Amino acid sequence: MKSIYKKLGLALITIVLLGSILMIKLRLNDNQPLKSPDPKELESIVLINFLQGKGTNKITIKEELDMEEFLQVFTRAKRTKMESTSDFPDKEEFMLVIYRFKSGGNGIRSLYREDGELFVDQPYMGVFKIKKDDIEILDRLVEDAYKEDISIELDDMLDALVKDNF
Repeated sequence: MKSIYKKLGLALITIVLLGSILMIKLRLNDNQPLKSPDPKELESIVLINFLQGKGTNKITIKEELDMEEFLQVFTRAKRTKMESTSDFPDKEEFMLVIYRFKSGGNGIRSLYREDGELFVDQPYMGVFKIKKDDIEILDRLVEDAYKEDISIELDDMLDALVKDNF
């Protein structure tokens, strides 16, 4: 009878320890910053405004210093309690941020406004709030960048991204 209590005690201690480790790991993930690439690895940062699933204009940032400043804004963003559960935010209007790597391939984030605040959605990793002071920096970088009007459906653009042909 005594050995049964010992086994139950050990099992209970094991469960409590595993639960504690899991909670610590989850808390550490809550504090992780928004992940951004090294600007030296980027060919450009492309921003595409989407309204009701259709891309309406494309903005390209190519200068390394501008890309670095753009990425610094993202790394200063603060994680929120909101979750990212898909590739894109479920919003009628958002801006797709595409990191185009010199070595090929792309990374994707999304920017959107909600209740007067600006958020970055890192797919499946989290939603981050941009600081108010940093919004002005993003506005300036976008204003100074190369712009062109486009018309592309989100699905067509994703196909082009997969083929690295956008």
